[in-house]
Amino acid sequence: MFKSGMSPKEVMDLIPVKPIGENEPQITEIYRSKLHGLFEKIRP
Repeated sequence: MFKSGMSPKEVMDLIPVKPIGENEPQITEIYRSKLHGLFEKIRP
């Protein structure tokens, strides 16, 4: 992905089957909300 010159979205579109694709927005939001909270605890 890093050396291809493609965007993350273009790389993900290369994957033909996305078994949890319909839940991707919810999963992304969970990661954002939880990871943001963890990073806030780590950073002073």
